[in-house]
Amino acid sequence: MSFIKKLLIALTILPSLTQAALITSYTDRTSFVAALGGLATIEEDFNGLSESLFTSAFDLNLGDFSIASNDVAGDSIGVRDLVTTNGSYFTPTHPENDSVDGTRFFGINGSSGGPSFTVSFSTERFVFGFDWLDGDVTDSYAMSVLGEVFENPPFDNTWDENSQYRGFFGIVSDTAFTEISFYQTDAGGTIAGFGIDNLITSQVNIVTCAENPSLPECVTPDLPEPSALALLSLGLIGLYIRRKKQL
Repeated sequence: MSFIKKLLIALTILPSLTQAALITSYTDRTSFVAALGGLATIEEDFNGLSESLFTSAFDLNLGDFSIASNDVAGDSIGVRDLVTTNGSYFTPTHPENDSVDGTRFFGINGSSGGPSFTVSFSTERFVFGFDWLDGDVTDSYAMSVLGEVFENPPFDNTWDENSQYRGFFGIVSDTAFTEISFYQTDAGGTIAGFGIDNLITSQVNIVTCAENPSLPECVTPDLPEPSALALLSLGLIGLYIRRKKQL
């Protein structure tokens, strides 16, 4: 094969290689929020919503985003206060009915093999994070975005009583996305609940802002540093003394 033909093939393949999204994941909310650098976010804690449970296909419109599913399969899914858990199977043990953080959340009381659900956003997003509860000691869940699947960490609890019961998961992407999917990957013999809460998203491209923080959407209000405040105070005092001498 000639060099020219090889070059043409390489140029044809290159765009597909460069289009892959770069996604950074976090399992600690504090680190995740710090990575955002104070940029504008949109949050949902479900506390202002009424309990709303579905046992068939649904599309729950929450304004800035919606949650939908076509394969509920008799499960109870929606905005709720508690889900059934296998709490006594875990080490350490947990309550048999529990929530993500003690308040209202979006959750599933499973029966078998699901369901899956999709979070769709009204505009393009670059950031998504949430607190989660997986109260089932035998099942595992996965999250998919831009063709990339996240399962372990944090959701893989298959046949492991020492697995994590609740936690945080977040992503920062250099490529915009408009939906994220959650689905069950393994179903064991003991069925219990799963939930997400305290969702946090952003329309701001965090990666671009890191490269060019002067962009209008990337500018955050900065408070004067203590040293600057001290200099400003000294300057005002000096101005006051000077004016007093002139009087």
